Amino acid sequence: MSNQIFVRFVPIGNTASVPGEIRAEGYKDFHEFFSSDVGFERSSTTGVPFFNRLVMSRNYAFSSGGLVRNTLAQGQFAIEVHVVQLFGTRFRTIALTELRGARLLKYRTTAVAGESVPREEYEFDFAQLLWTYYILRTDGTVNGLTRTGWNLVTNQPISSLPPI
Repeated sequence: MSNQIFVRFVPIGNTASVPGEIRAEGYKDFHEFFSSDVGFERSSTTGVPFFNRLVMSRNYAFSSGGLVRNTLAQGQFAIEVHVVQLFGTRFRTIALTELRGARLLKYRTTAVAGESVPREEYEFDFAQLLWTYYILRTDGTVNGLTRTGWNLVTNQPISSLPPI
């Protein structure tokens, strides 16, 4: 069973929404990406590693005509990155990463040898990073969901999170 990456951009303040191409139940208007990487760096002054960017790639979405890029460039967003699996006829989120206070830093399109559709790549910075995931026991059963987060501005864990 393969995993897929569904992404939702949640506008903050007066920023316009960014409709997506996915129509699956529970994921309407999400966007599909084939890769999502959170970057880490080591501080040159303290030597402490820190999160510093999110890079996501997908096949170029001809139907959006640059709408996604142009809308994302206008404001801040919360970004939800859902790793989903198809169970029967429905998708289900198996891991969720949320990025709050995200801003688009870079956008680029690239041609890939041997492929007919160009790729588009989005790079964001963000203020807070939250993870929601299942804890698996050694016998393979699930011990429920866990939610944790980190505030990059204060370099502290997020102590109070809304319930799952």
